[in-house]
Amino acid sequence: MLGEKAQTSAYKELVYMIAKQMNSIDFNPENAKDSNQETLFSQHFLVCALQKLGSLVLGLGTTAQNLLADQTLNTIDTTCAVLVHPSAAARLASAWCCFCVAVPSMITPLIDRFVDALEQMRSSPETIAGYSSALAAILGSVRYSPLGIPHTKGKVVFNAAEELLRSASQNSRMSLNRTQAGWLLIGAIMTLGTPVVKGLLPRLLLLWRHSFPRSNKELESEKARGDSFTWQITLEGRAGALSVMHSFLVNCPELITEDITKRLMTPIESALAMLVNLSSVLKSYGTQLKAPAAMVRLRLYETLSQLYTHLLRMLISEFTLAENPANTTNSQLRNLCHADDSVILGTWLKETDHRIIEDQWVLYGAGGDGFVRR
Repeated sequence: MLGEKAQTSAYKELVYMIAKQMNSIDFNPENAKDSNQETLFSQHFLVCALQKLGSLVLGLGTTAQNLLADQTLNTIDTTCAVLVHPSAAARLASAWCCFCVAVPSMITPLIDRFVDALEQMRSSPETIAGYSSALAAILGSVRYSPLGIPHTKGKVVFNAAEELLRSASQNSRMSLNRTQAGWLLIGAIMTLGTPVVKGLLPRLLLLWRHSFPRSNKELESEKARGDSFTWQITLEGRAGALSVMHSFLVNCPELITEDITKRLMTPIESALAMLVNLSSVLKSYGTQLKAPAAMVRLRLYETLSQLYTHLLRMLISEFTLAENPANTTNSQLRNLCHADDSVILGTWLKETDHRIIEDQWVLYGAGGDGFVRR
């Protein structure tokens, strides 16, 4: 509803409000209770302000370039300051508000800036989480840029992500953040498409291979050691690896050859074996691991849905008798179900004299005798 001049004024006001709010936060307070209340308030405030700021920038389009270049506003530094906020919601709102869709010329400079920040401030969990989210958002915005980015930028980000994964075990306090950030960045690189990912594929396959146990013996050995924290890191890492696999299948279909599919099946089978045998681990460590385990299952199902799309369609067709002019069935569903599960499956006939006749109609009649069960 606002004109361009009013949008510009609203943009400036929002930037000033975000800067003022960030300056008022004490990141090392003496009173923890007051700190929690202050952080909670600033979290909601910043999320709303950053969402509106991002929407304004999208509406202004390339007109926003002059505002972003205004040194008195200092928009980029102001929004980047929120990337180290204690609240994850505020950090993600700042990452989403990276302006690269409206002004594509900012993509490459911001990639360089955020990669440097990850290398220089990797001792801070908030910094790693915030800057990796922002970098992933920027990579995701490249598809909206008509010119894209140099392919070498994808390799630079991949190197940074690989280093985060490699160094995750060196500092227990940083393990979770580095693991999540590393896989998040690699998943974002997949959105750059085949030209970028093709040269990185051998390294990517190696990362997938080492992310899962390679034999049942290794899986049993893994279950016998570790604690709740190490299992959380393990599950987060495997969920991340499967998420990257899903992103790869969606964004790089040209690279999915028969050989690549076979190599992907090894970590997928390992993930299935791990989930089947995970019940004892969940019993040992209680509810702390339920959410990470559920995330692994979700990412696995997403990956399988891409690999077995045609198989799933065929199974659904068999269950529903869709696209079958003869209306015959090969389903074993009724034999596998409990007798009292559903009258829809014809279980009311199970112990009656009509069962033989009904079964002949379903299994044989429609195939040639002209009888169709309705």
